[in-house]
Amino acid sequence: MKNIKFQFGSTPTCTMTQKQMEKVKSAITILEKVVASPSFKKNVNDFNWSSRNKTTYNRFHLSNGMSNAQVWDCITNATNWFNPTMKTKTTNTVINIVPCTTRNEVVSRANGTNTMASTPITAGTTINPMAPVFNICLDANWMNSPMCTPVHIASCIMHEYCVCLGFGCQMNGQLVPNFDCTVPYACGTIVREVCQEMSKKNKMIAGCFEVINESNYNYSPCTTTFCCASVNTQCVTTCNTIDTAITGMMTELDCIENVSKNTKAETTRMETLTNCIKMLQEVKANLVNTSLDACETMSTPVSVREMTMIG
Repeated sequence: MKNIKFQFGSTPTCTMTQKQMEKVKSAITILEKVVASPSFKKNVNDFNWSSRNKTTYNRFHLSNGMSNAQVWDCITNATNWFNPTMKTKTTNTVINIVPCTTRNEVVSRANGTNTMASTPITAGTTINPMAPVFNICLDANWMNSPMCTPVHIASCIMHEYCVCLGFGCQMNGQLVPNFDCTVPYACGTIVREVCQEMSKKNKMIAGCFEVINESNYNYSPCTTTFCCASVNTQCVTTCNTIDTAITGMMTELDCIENVSKNTKAETTRMETLTNCIKMLQEVKANLVNTSLDACETMSTPVSVREMTMIG
């Protein structure tokens, strides 16, 4: 992925805060180290899975007929197989990272080509409508959660990056059986596995694993919209009004912090917002830790995730 340039975009209603951007930049740094590591290459090339009837397949599920080595080549060289009408492969060297909070934003922007309808606004960037630029969407509410670490985001970017390259995990709008063995999901998990190895020598990554639940690792990819109560509110994933409130306050706080010289009223407002965010995060943590059905957590259960509408 050395030839890939990640840039930050926005939508008319959603822009990354400085804290979100710092978390994403850390994730990109981690992802580049992971992909460049011998462990990642080995895990991709050696990947295999078994079906319910115990048949073992030595390649990824829905791999477009590619061997593991070919999948590896696509990932490292950013080879695009996304458009089946193209006779030759193209190479994507620029990918936009875009924050989203609604399903409509994801549908119009996630993994879309660089057209006037789907290209996010990116400051200082001249967009060529014919260039093969793709958008990777990240859930803004999820990024604000203390449970979302740079490792989670690195896995999510890898997942969406694989979708940009043309690998899927659904058919007819539904996740396929053994979807965790498809290229996007499997490679997202491999990122976490390699990060766990790196955590022995990297303090920042080690700090992430103080939060990560390895047995129920979910990095909330935006192109998987969950079929649950949140569909009626057009949310990307299973977030609630607490998440929405935290996102709004963090956005306001980010705007005030960017003012060169704050007035007394602005300073007071900043202190109030900081305290409210901390209290709401504590409330959210208490709700999650005592949940009876996991409806308060962004780490959606597999039983819910399997009822996807967009994969």
